[in-house]
Amino acid sequence: DQKGIKNISLRFEGWCNDGMFNSVFDGIRLTDSLGKASDLKALVDFTQKKGMGFYPASELQYVSKNRLTDGYRINRDTAKNLEKGNAVYYTNSIASAADENKGFKWVTSPMKYQSLLSDVLEDYKDYSIKGIDFASLSTEINSDYNEENLADRSVSEKKTREIYKKAVDEGISVSADGANAY
Repeated sequence: DQKGIKNISLRFEGWCNDGMFNSVFDGIRLTDSLGKASDLKALVDFTQKKGMGFYPASELQYVSKNRLTDGYRINRDTAKNLEKGNAVYYTNSIASAADENKGFKWVTSPMKYQSLLSDVLEDYKDYSIKGIDFASLSTEINSDYNEENLADRSVSEKKTREIYKKAVDEGISVSADGANAY
């Protein structure tokens, strides 16, 4: 503040649930290499004392890693594509056309966003976190062609708006990188 720098915000990516190539965000499992729960609490406390915004990225839309012990069930929770198979998202490097994470991400059904967010926000309370960044949800929108629970782009957008509203209603500040890019 002595140099006139104000309104600093910290967006924190890869901090939990297996890092940048994440497992399902059905709660918070800290990434071991970033420290312990006490370290995260200290960081949250520091940002609050300094009046900084703190926005941990919580990726609800994609799952890169799946384990038997997590809450994600591929056939139940993944959006369906037009061919009724599980929807996946491939990430390729523009420079090399090589797959960046040697695989793909499962596309989470928009119908799961609400329950995932509830689980995440419940764990946020343990750390006194007051901000969230919804990662790809601010820039991308996906459909789910599951015949039993169809979510076209308009339904998916509605589900996205609902979770933003839910976060705000629960006193959580929201950060969005490239908001409404879709």
